[in-house]
Amino acid sequence: MVIREYLVVFFYWALLIVDGIVEACWLRKKNWTTRGKAILFSLVTNLIGFCIGSFVLLLSVGVTFALAWDGSMQKLPFQGNEAGVLLVVVVLFLPILLMLIKRVGLVFFNTPNRRAWKFGLVSSLIFWLAPLGITAALVWILHLLGLL
Repeated sequence: MVIREYLVVFFYWALLIVDGIVEACWLRKKNWTTRGKAILFSLVTNLIGFCIGSFVLLLSVGVTFALAWDGSMQKLPFQGNEAGVLLVVVVLFLPILLMLIKRVGLVFFNTPNRRAWKFGLVSSLIFWLAPLGITAALVWILHLLGLL
């Protein structure tokens, strides 16, 4: 059973890499840079965004557990709903963070300002939503088939 779960995690990571390669092809198609720089840009910005985002997520979960453990969560203004509020903030923060990282990275390609913001927004949303959605659909299908 554990091997199937590892395969799902591997599938998610493979989708993240494929997403980075598709993003590099998109940059190359727009003639903003060379193929090698596009691949380097895509993989580096995605890796930086993923690492910082994972740290922020880990930090937010740790703070939530710490507040819940000592009972001080009930004293906060959201009256016990801090975990939900924090989850919403983090889920909104992660794509925005990646968009800003990509926008800063596009400065090196002399990309027009409006196009760079659009690219950063669309690319970051695709990076976070597509692999997660496809992996969740795969897990749901495997669960319906009784394989997971």
